[in-house]
Amino acid sequence: MKPVLEINYRMTDRETRLVFLIDTNCINSRHKLPAMNRLEKWAHDHVIDLFMSDISHREAKASRNSKRTRKALCTGYTISFRNEPGVQDMHYRITAILFPNGCRSQRDANDARIVLNAWHYRPYILITADRAILRRRNELENLGIMVMTGAEAVALVEKRIQERDRDARADAAWSGEPLPEWVGKDCASAGHSFADVAVVGGHRCPSLGPSASRSF
Repeated sequence: MKPVLEINYRMTDRETRLVFLIDTNCINSRHKLPAMNRLEKWAHDHVIDLFMSDISHREAKASRNSKRTRKALCTGYTISFRNEPGVQDMHYRITAILFPNGCRSQRDANDARIVLNAWHYRPYILITADRAILRRRNELENLGIMVMTGAEAVALVEKRIQERDRDARADAAWSGEPLPEWVGKDCASAGHSFADVAVVGGHRCPSLGPSASRSF
């Protein structure tokens, strides 16, 4: 008698496995950044994950803008590890790329540390509006650091959603299982902002990924 081959079949799930780190200049506390509104909605729906670095988190909490502070308190953040092997050398290389003449302010120093944090958590993608960082992103990519604007991140997520939905339809056709209710909806709901999906008692924050923390 031939043995029965058991196949553990798993349907495509809603997550795209994309994880982004938000720079301080993309916190979107007033919900006026259209690209960030879309990314935050996807994070709320567990399509992507959005975090901040601990540096950006501290900058936002230190702000005198109460909305900015509240937004930071409801966002997961990654932890910087300064004493791990290779970190100091990478910090020097990143600083030299961004600021060839050296950091001239604490803001410059923080920018270098935010990019260093993105290197540590690669392949997490850094979302920024900082021109100094964006100008150097090709050089940063050579170090394995991915940098995007908010609009570019939206385009990437849309592409990944289309691929995910195609796979989900193929999975459903092959297995005979019902098509997941979210198929075809994540791009269609793009007009909503994170402000529209607040829950009772405050905002629902994105789920945390590996080595990330949340402060309340």
